[in-house]
Amino acid sequence: KVMAPTANLKKYEITLVTAPQSDPTQMHVAVPNLIAFMRANGYPHTAGRDCSIGAYEYFLRRDRLEQGSECLRHRLRELDEKHRLTQEEAKRFYKLAKCLLLSDAVIDGIDDALAIVRTPRGFHDFDAYWDAINLIEHALQIVSAEFDPWDWSMFGCEAPGDRNGLTSLISAVQDFENNPFVEYYRAEVLPWLAKEPCDLLGISMVYTSQLIPGL
Repeated sequence: KVMAPTANLKKYEITLVTAPQSDPTQMHVAVPNLIAFMRANGYPHTAGRDCSIGAYEYFLRRDRLEQGSECLRHRLRELDEKHRLTQEEAKRFYKLAKCLLLSDAVIDGIDDALAIVRTPRGFHDFDAYWDAINLIEHALQIVSAEFDPWDWSMFGCEAPGDRNGLTSLISAVQDFENNPFVEYYRAEVLPWLAKEPCDLLGISMVYTSQLIPGL
């Protein structure tokens, strides 16, 4: 049951946001359903934005992947110039080299891959769809390596620290240098909110993988 709106509340600009990160092929319907419910019950100025899809679209742009690949090359060169690597550095070297091995093919194919998963025709072509999903996963590995130790895929997002511990959670949320979603918010979401301000902003987080990115 929703509170009957007064004349003032009817004028409220309400924005409901789906927080990153969730599976883009099986998005949760909480926000669209709530928007429809609010509009049907006297809150006509209710809108929504899917920041989970938005984050994917931001980081999977060809130019952003090129930027990320160049960052990985720089880090790989720094490690390669060392006479000896620690065990942790050796793991990092392997991860960077593995990502860069496929980076050119990933960058060249990313636009076609995204086009396939966005259309019904592509969705029902199993072979093409499977190849597109695999390429997108490789692209997200490039993003993950750039923001190491974050590990981001279509099916989950593992952030450093413990989501069940308050101190660790706050530390991860406030890590403005290594948290990839801070860049996305600054580049896309904050300018959008400045352009389209609202009186009430609601953030939907239904998966634990959304907790740190969403806060």
